[in-house]
Amino acid sequence: MEDCQKGVTPVDIRTLAGPPTTFLGHRYLLNEDTPENLLAVAREFGDLVPLHFGNRRIQRLHRLAALVTHPDDIARIFADKTITKPYSLSISKGQFGFGTQAVGLESDAARETDQTRSALDYHHLPGYFETMLSRTESLLSTWKNGDTYEMGRELMRLALEIVGETLFSSDLTDDADTVNEALIVVMETFNKRRNYLFLVPEEFPTITNWRLRFARKRLRNIVVRILRERKASGSTKRDLVGLLLMAARQNGQSLEQTCDQAMTYFLAGHETTALTLCWALIFLAQHPEIEADLHTEIETLLGEGPLTHAALRQFKFAESIISETLRLRPPIWAMARITTQEVELRGYTIPPKTLLLLSQFVTQRDPHWFVDPETFNPYRWNKEFRKQLPRFAYFPFGGGERGCIGRNFAMMEALTLLVIIARKYKLQLVPGENVGRIASLTLRPKKLLMTVNKRSVVASLGT
Repeated sequence: MEDCQKGVTPVDIRTLAGPPTTFLGHRYLLNEDTPENLLAVAREFGDLVPLHFGNRRIQRLHRLAALVTHPDDIARIFADKTITKPYSLSISKGQFGFGTQAVGLESDAARETDQTRSALDYHHLPGYFETMLSRTESLLSTWKNGDTYEMGRELMRLALEIVGETLFSSDLTDDADTVNEALIVVMETFNKRRNYLFLVPEEFPTITNWRLRFARKRLRNIVVRILRERKASGSTKRDLVGLLLMAARQNGQSLEQTCDQAMTYFLAGHETTALTLCWALIFLAQHPEIEADLHTEIETLLGEGPLTHAALRQFKFAESIISETLRLRPPIWAMARITTQEVELRGYTIPPKTLLLLSQFVTQRDPHWFVDPETFNPYRWNKEFRKQLPRFAYFPFGGGERGCIGRNFAMMEALTLLVIIARKYKLQLVPGENVGRIASLTLRPKKLLMTVNKRSVVASLGT
């Protein structure tokens, strides 16, 4: 992906070459293959590409955008406080989502507090680790050798239970099916709405809108129930819920505003980790030689002893598997920012109200930074490689003030679950099943049927 040549004086970005347009501009790029479409655009036209969503002659139907893929420019965007996060979760001008937060644990710096951040501090992680361990062991105890499971559902349920117990001090086991069903509706609706010429307001009585409102209500009801139960209990426990309620009292926030914040952690805190594990297990099933090396690391470091939080730090190869999975299949595969005033990037001026598209899926496949970028190769993640890699050539958790505040929690959870599962089981894809993937708000496997086979070397975990 070659850099755009800088001019002597800044030139309007709209003069840059880009893909051909139709009556609706580049809306044709927004479909189930959007990640691959953006990747192809970047590889053909460079690190900065103007895009037009809607007809350029009809202002109300037009949105100027720019695909930005160079790490230096991404760093500039994350650091520039005049470039803000859009209210909407979709590329359309209409509202879509659960509040002002995006799925991806991107914190809203203006609303985030030191109190809520403290719930995800390092000193809490050892306690959270014990919950991850026990909840995972509980799930594995239900698996029967040789049986096939829909692994996406299994891991979503597990991750939800972990988030519920660690951050919300609530048992969400009975809510897992409700959350999964509602999220499927939300993802399906997002996929439909991004292809609409006109965004039908949610208040209109359409079947799609009714299903979306009902799904959102089901999700919010769970979070509101947790908040109300905590307030009624009078508990002063300093978990995430307690800290959110404390901040709400100090800042005069309504229950609705607190629910918006809690919803971010509730949804992104479990879905992104579950998806990372799904893709990691797929890659391991497709690369038995890598899986064998993972088993060797587990047996070398643990033998027949328990997995502990201290021992987790030694699993460098397992961590590399997670890093490589996040590179090729980042759950949050793209994010957006909006310019509030004129910005200059790479010698080109970008006008206010331009949508800046940053795609982890695209940048993390740049051959400038990653040799053989389409190959799953966890061996690349050695100390020297990590040291020389530009800061935002790899950004699965975003960056800047609005980066993922749950990064350490998510990485520890993904690593813990991977080690526990791989230690006890060898998972295989069902022959003939095409996993596929859905690029909606997150990057999901379409269907993930896997057969679990108990390994001959199985030790007691965490005991």
